[in-house]
Amino acid sequence: MGVIMVPILSLVAFYIGNNFTAEDPGGLSLFIAILILFPWFYSTLFEGGKNGATPGKQILKIKVVNAEQQRINFSIATIRFFTKYILGIIIIGWIIAFFNEKRQGLHDKIAGTLVVIR
Repeated sequence: MGVIMVPILSLVAFYIGNNFTAEDPGGLSLFIAILILFPWFYSTLFEGGKNGATPGKQILKIKVVNAEQQRINFSIATIRFFTKYILGIIIIGWIIAFFNEKRQGLHDKIAGTLVVIR
């Protein structure tokens, strides 16, 4: 997920985890929402935005583009995010990147995207 999001989500998870009780089931819903919604907005707004990259990708001087090397939109960034999120559970989606010419993970193949050096 990234250099910036992991520490933030870890702090949020720690806070909610320490304050969640059986009498307050809303805390669990908030926890789940934050674990999905925050990363989704973060990734899609940055990758589908003008720069095509999250702050971490900008530091590494890489960005996400489509097959024609053009900026992706919010919809494509959303597809990329959720396929990466779901396929991340079954690590094979990442392993595939080592065995193809463009180094695309399965989520990039599904979304029709590439990660390129700026």
